[in-house]
Amino acid sequence: MGGNVLGQRSYVCDLAASWREGLDAQLEFVVKGAERDVGFVNGLSSVFRVTPLQACTWEKDFDVVLLDGLSWADYPWSTEARLLRVVHNARRKVPEAEAERVDWFLCMTPVSAARYSEHVPARQIRLVRQGVSMKRFAFRPAKLRTPLRALFLGRTQGPGKEGVETALESVAGIPWVQVSVVGGTRPDHERRGWHHRISWMQPVSHQRVPEVLLEFDVVFGSGRSVLEAMASGKPTFVVGRDYGGLVTASNLLDKSQDNFTGLRVSRPLGLLPCDLLASGQVDLGAVRQVVEWHFDSRLTAEAILSLVE
Repeated sequence: MGGNVLGQRSYVCDLAASWREGLDAQLEFVVKGAERDVGFVNGLSSVFRVTPLQACTWEKDFDVVLLDGLSWADYPWSTEARLLRVVHNARRKVPEAEAERVDWFLCMTPVSAARYSEHVPARQIRLVRQGVSMKRFAFRPAKLRTPLRALFLGRTQGPGKEGVETALESVAGIPWVQVSVVGGTRPDHERRGWHHRISWMQPVSHQRVPEVLLEFDVVFGSGRSVLEAMASGKPTFVVGRDYGGLVTASNLLDKSQDNFTGLRVSRPLGLLPCDLLASGQVDLGAVRQVVEWHFDSRLTAEAILSLVE
């Protein structure tokens, strides 16, 4: 099967690795060429062919185009290939031309699938969970240290991040916890006095995330970053629209219903210190096993291929 992936989302890297592991598909990654994605693109070059968007004529014989990350104007919607659109924002209004041309809209959670049915016919929507490479994110649990080194991985501002600053302020106020943020926007120190108690690290490429995770004891995040932390054997806390609490093997699937944002399954923020103390008792091996059973990127690749075979 010939294939093409268009977009700039980090999970594509793990998806591509799954194809490389033996699935019957050949892929090419087309990027818009943003300077901030250079490191990510260089990392992908070892996985499969990378082509700049401006150099792609779409005259090649692709069977499938997986649309992800860019605007509809960038997409090759005149091509005769099957088009699959990855849905990241279920509230996004779908252009009429896109709704008519795309074969399948791929939603990551049941909640987003139900919400997206307000924009396109339900027959065009399929639930395909995002996956994480269990090989890239190796299981390396470690004993918790004092002071506890906590990492927030992901954006700190923007849509869907209403609860992040509140949670960071709460964590930063715990004397036995050292907090670092990777990928977030450093706010104005004059506005919030607690910001000086947080280490604001430089953004890292997706390729370096597994090694960065090794430096910390616990991880806070939402969406994909939660999966990456759990696969790596780190006690993980959901922080997104609201505080979702500590993830365990028994509550993982329930918290995944809203893509680990805390929107559907929230917890009082005042319980966060207690949750941190309880994180040392979590069976991290059992958590990783649930991630592997339901969120391995190979399952994502197989689900996509099953739609077009």
